[in-house]
Amino acid sequence: MHAPAKQRTGSVLSAAVLALGLFAVPAQNANAGQHSFEPQDDSQDDPREDPQAEEAAALPSSDAPATVRWTLNGGLGPTVGFNGVAFGRLIMDGQYRLFGADVGPAVGPMLHVLFGKNRSGLQLGPSFLWELFLADPKDIRIYVGPFIATGYGMERYDSVIVSFRHYWFLTLGGQARAMFNDRFGAFVRPLNFDISAGTGGARGAWSFAAGVSVDF
Repeated sequence: MHAPAKQRTGSVLSAAVLALGLFAVPAQNANAGQHSFEPQDDSQDDPREDPQAEEAAALPSSDAPATVRWTLNGGLGPTVGFNGVAFGRLIMDGQYRLFGADVGPAVGPMLHVLFGKNRSGLQLGPSFLWELFLADPKDIRIYVGPFIATGYGMERYDSVIVSFRHYWFLTLGGQARAMFNDRFGAFVRPLNFDISAGTGGARGAWSFAAGVSVDF
């Protein structure tokens, strides 16, 4: 009586094991095929592979020419001394671009010609400018930056007695410049502080200047 029951139980267990084996083999083959035919793309999350990011990083700060070596300025404006005496100033200066670009530091020679009632003179020395690109509204590039000049000055006074004054000068101020194309533009130095020390003691003045600018 017990022997047939054990045989039936063994037959059921064998059938169950065989069925599990038949289901396991196709499932394993399906998983292997899925891994072999679905390559992973890891470049989507890597910003270095994004062409738009590379193009944005390569854009310059302005559309100025790639190489700008010299800037020449010419203009004029009034100067008013702290003692109330006013006279004119003709400005001629140039700056060499140390980085060879439209922005950054630049140094060069400067010549100021002074003129007024019973007065004439000149100022000669180096100038320093550090321009920063501000904006380009309507395709006009705008730059701003500090301006410094120093050197030797001489003035002649034609009054009852002709006299001369020799002195050292320092000009501190700022400059704004607008370039209308790749070469020509205009500049303005709205408020500069001038001090001088030499024959006749120390003096101070405020000056304004505006004129044309050329890049090449």
